[in-house]
Amino acid sequence: MKSIQHKLLHIAFCLSIGFSIAQANFPVIDVSSIAQSIMQYTQMVREFTKYSSRG
Repeated sequence: MKSIQHKLLHIAFCLSIGFSIAQANFPVIDVSSIAQSIMQYTQMVREFTKYSSRG
C-alpha cells in the first residue's frame, strides 16, 4: 500500500511543478485552485488506502 501512496504523491508533486511552470508561461491559468484539487484528491486517496488496509 505504501508504494501506491508514494506513486500518487510523486504524481501530484510532478503535476504541481508542471502547473507552476504553466503558470509562469500562462498567468491566466488559476494554478492554485488546480493544485488545491490535486491535494484534495491525494487526501481522499490517503483516507481510502487507510481504511482499505484495515480490512
